[in-house]
Amino acid sequence: MKGLKLSGTLQDAPLPGNQYKTVVAPAWDKSVGSTMNLSLTDYDSLYQNVVRDLTSRSGEYDVFGLDLLWTGQFAVGGSVEFLDDMVAKDADLSKNVNKVLLDGVRWQGDLVGLPATNQSWNLFYRKDVFEKQGLQPPENWDDFLGIAKELTHDWAGDGKDHYGVAMNCVRGAPVAHDWLGYFAAMGGQVFDNWPDTEATNYKPQLNSDAAVQALQLLMDMRQYAPGDVLTYDWNKTQAAFASGKVAMICSWNDGTAAQAFADGSPIADNVGWARLPNSPGIDRFDPRGFWGISVNGAGDSTNAAFNFLAFGLSKEMQRQMVANLPGTVPVRDDLIGELKSDSGPNAYLGFIEEINGNSNPMNFAWRPTLPEWSSIQDALGLALNQALTGQASVTDALNQANSEVEKAMEKAGH
Repeated sequence: MKGLKLSGTLQDAPLPGNQYKTVVAPAWDKSVGSTMNLSLTDYDSLYQNVVRDLTSRSGEYDVFGLDLLWTGQFAVGGSVEFLDDMVAKDADLSKNVNKVLLDGVRWQGDLVGLPATNQSWNLFYRKDVFEKQGLQPPENWDDFLGIAKELTHDWAGDGKDHYGVAMNCVRGAPVAHDWLGYFAAMGGQVFDNWPDTEATNYKPQLNSDAAVQALQLLMDMRQYAPGDVLTYDWNKTQAAFASGKVAMICSWNDGTAAQAFADGSPIADNVGWARLPNSPGIDRFDPRGFWGISVNGAGDSTNAAFNFLAFGLSKEMQRQMVANLPGTVPVRDDLIGELKSDSGPNAYLGFIEEINGNSNPMNFAWRPTLPEWSSIQDALGLALNQALTGQASVTDALNQANSEVEKAMEKAGH
């Protein structure tokens, strides 16, 4: 592989993009004497660029970022390389990479990529603020809203506005993903009998009672959020928490950790985390997700591209990524127990071990990884934003989203 030049594209985010560009790629270049040129771009552009490359089979990228949600679409819509045989021959990957994550990046049994992150969408809160106010992490959504209301005042005593909560509201993927988390936590399912693919008729349930409750929760949260919350995506939600402006968010661990534990963070010593509030009669729900990286079968160097992915999942590279970005969760089971601690960012690894014991199938199925995912996301992203901005009622917005998804599923032959 010496002298070989490979290219790839990933999302411009702490994980996996920045870590693979600044930690993995330079080490790979030095180790094997080849070059991996990784370009980083925003979420929507990454999706569009990869779809164009796969459908045209141009082989512009040797490797590319794979949001878990794109698994079905990429598997059936182009030149992605299935990696089952390569992984079977790699004893280290087969033994040590978390099996649930590996299974999560399969489509109809075929391995569409390798997991590059290990993420949980859970509650983050200010330990010092909660302690000062005599509060505990909320057990249910009524408590959650009550705490958000109670903490919408100048609890920092600095004469500035402070708020109980922040969340994604901007149109498109950000608001759709957040709402789906609340929806599933209230017992909602995107389709009837989901995630049992043999029992479902793929009839959307996006205007169910749970759907209404989840959207009403978002509407209620706005009262206790910063005034510009309608512009918030993941980065802005996490930044509001990391800056000390808000006391609680429900968000992904990787982006939250990247900002909350950054050098100079005013809250680094006071970051708390907990499982999502639960709804009465609903199985405990711990939403999970991850980014994968896939190999383009239209490229000229599929074996070398796979070796780059395997290199990034090696024990040494995973260890370096945890050291480089506090709060990073390895995808290797053999490192989580080794690196967890009783305090500091790596204490989060003990939390991951706890929720790993939850076998609720909805933990990974709360966002269906179907080829029609983009239609689901687009319908929700528009309707939810319209409700939040007063352009549609809760009922009308959800009825519209449900109708659009129903048409998309019928068009796909379901």
